[in-house]
Amino acid sequence: MYKHTFILIFIIFSIKGFSQSLAGINLGYGIPYYQIINNKAAQIDYTPKSLFDLELNYKKRWPGILNFGSSISYQFQSSHFNVEETTPISYVYQSRDYKLHFINIKAFPEFIFGDKIRYYFQIGPSMSFMVYSDIDGYTEISEKENSPTKLRTEDSGSASEVFDIFNFMFFMGAGIDIPINEKMLVSASAQYQYNINSWFAVEHNTYSDRSLIFRIGISYKLPQVGDL
Repeated sequence: MYKHTFILIFIIFSIKGFSQSLAGINLGYGIPYYQIINNKAAQIDYTPKSLFDLELNYKKRWPGILNFGSSISYQFQSSHFNVEETTPISYVYQSRDYKLHFINIKAFPEFIFGDKIRYYFQIGPSMSFMVYSDIDGYTEISEKENSPTKLRTEDSGSASEVFDIFNFMFFMGAGIDIPINEKMLVSASAQYQYNINSWFAVEHNTYSDRSLIFRIGISYKLPQVGDL
C-alpha cells in the first residue's frame, strides 16, 4: 500500500514538474452578425457596425496534445436595425442603433501542436451576460405604409426587451503562440462564437450572435511552486 501511494505521489509531482501555467491578455476586433428568427409579421434587416473584445485568460499546459484553459472577457457590439411590421390596424417602422456590453466566461479544452512555435485549436461552451445596453433611434406608427400621417416616438433606454440578457454559446478558435523570450509569448488567433438561444422557444424576434473575432495578445509564463 505504501509503495503504491509513493508511486502515485511521484507521478503527480512529475506531471506537475512538466506542467506550465500561462496568464494572458488579448485584444479583439470583429463584426457582429446575427441569425434572425422572426416570430412576428415583420421584415427585419440590419447593418453590423463594430465589435471589440478584451479578454483575460488562464491556460494550464502539459506535455502532449490535450490541454485546458478558461477566460473572462468584456465585449462591445454595435449594430443598426430596421424593422417594418404590418398589423391589421397599423403599419410600424422602427430604426434603431443598439450598443451592447457583455461579459463572457469560457472554459475549454485546447489542442496543442508544435514545440517552440505552438499552434492551438479550442472548442467549448461559453456563457454571456449583457451588463449594459443602449438604444438610439425612433419608431413611426401610421395607418398604412405610405400614409402621410405618422406618430413618431424617440426610442432610448435598455435593449433587454430585444436582446437576451443571458446567452449560452459554443465557440471555436484557432491560433498561434510565438515565444519572444523565456517568459513571454505573443499570440494571434481567430474565434467564431455561436449563440444557441435561438434553439429554445421564444415569443419575440430573436437575434442570435454569429460573430467572428480576430485577436492579438501576449501571455506570461507563471512561476511554478518550485521556482518561488
